[in-house]
Amino acid sequence: MSDPFEHFEDQQLSHELLEKHRGDLAEEARNFISQNADAEPVGLILEAGSSEARAFMQSIAQASGQERNAPGFLGVVPRAFAVEILRANLPAALDNLPNGELGAKLPVLVATKGGFRFAEIEYSRWG
Repeated sequence: MSDPFEHFEDQQLSHELLEKHRGDLAEEARNFISQNADAEPVGLILEAGSSEARAFMQSIAQASGQERNAPGFLGVVPRAFAVEILRANLPAALDNLPNGELGAKLPVLVATKGGFRFAEIEYSRWG
């Protein structure tokens, strides 16, 4: 029988990161859809040192043509971009990526050194 508290610290950390950055991600999602009406946003909270952070940071650098010196990432990206990176680096996670609801619910990937989880945060298109 596995220990139900085996990953408690990772779960707690991901919850704390989500709560800490909820408002910033909601604001960024509103800004994102005001500039990209046809693209669904996905929020990312990528802790430095997580395997997901490395894959996303490499892809962001390739897409932008600029190397980023940030070890982690907090922000919003188009869903198509997030799906592409997950498909290449963490395909099993795609089954758990929430669909979201444009202008109402933002799917969020929270990646820590100990693993990842998905969540949704509610936001209003109009603030």
